[in-house]
Parts: sequence; C-alpha cells; structure tokens
Amino acid sequence: MAVDCIIFGYDILEKELKLLLIKRSFEPAKGQWSLAGGFIDEDESLDEAAIRILLNLTGLKMSSWNSLIVTELLTEIPVPE
Repeated sequence: MAVDCIIFGYDILEKELKLLLIKRSFEPAKGQWSLAGGFIDEDESLDEAAIRILLNLTGLKMSSWNSLIVTELLTEIPVPE
C-alpha cells in the first residue's frame, strides 16, 4: 500500500491557497512535480507512514493532529521489485 500527503497552506500575502508539491528525485516520473508520497512499511500505520514520508521528502515534521488529517483509501497497487 502507499500513501500520498496532500498539504495545503494559505499565503496571507497573496491571499491564495497553496498546495505542497515535491520535485521527484526518483523514478517513475523523475524530475516531475508530485504529491509527497511513498510506500507504507508493513509494521507501521497509515498515520505513521504519512508522517515519516512527509519528513523524509520535505523536512516537515507534523506533530499536531489538528494539522494532520489522514483519510484511508485502500487500493491495491503493484509494488516495484
């Protein structure tokens, strides 16, 4: 299973809602913009995976559950070997 982190922020100067994207440093789609996401380890919850992936890819540490809302959408996807 995999998780994508959808992070919105409000820019008070431009008065616009912004979406956090990362520039992929790995395949597939290396060099393209993407949501921060990755695979869930067997021994972790969806919440733990989202926090780990967001920290690893962006350096952001989510510790406030008021800021982090996790929605479970379970989908079978192929895992690369």
